[in-house]
Amino acid sequence: RKTMKTIIFDTETTGLTNADEIVELAITDSQGKQMYLQRFKPTEQIHPGASRVTGITNEMLDDEPTFADEYDKIVEIFESCTKAQAYNASFDIRMLKQTCKKYNLFTDFIETVEFECVMAMYNNYEYN
Repeated sequence: RKTMKTIIFDTETTGLTNADEIVELAITDSQGKQMYLQRFKPTEQIHPGASRVTGITNEMLDDEPTFADEYDKIVEIFESCTKAQAYNASFDIRMLKQTCKKYNLFTDFIETVEFECVMAMYNNYEYN
């Protein structure tokens, strides 16, 4: 059931490849109120380059739940909105799908949301 309009989300990942997965997911509502913030223990190590960018190390994730452990909460939030915004939406959507598939979880919830790329919106912005 769609109860809110827009959420803003961001992911941090183990890296950039097709084998990588989400290690942190942050979601706020359109007013900036935090709805969800969680780190996840990945199935594989974080690439050193990703650790340098995010500041997240493998050791920091040792006691965190897996993405699968938190899946139902994540789906509930995405299914409650009509629009989801991210700075690099195509990357974040790909990582959501990849991470779900890594754990054999359904990705249907991703198809129920209209995604907007804030980076593209910003790049198209023109000063008057």
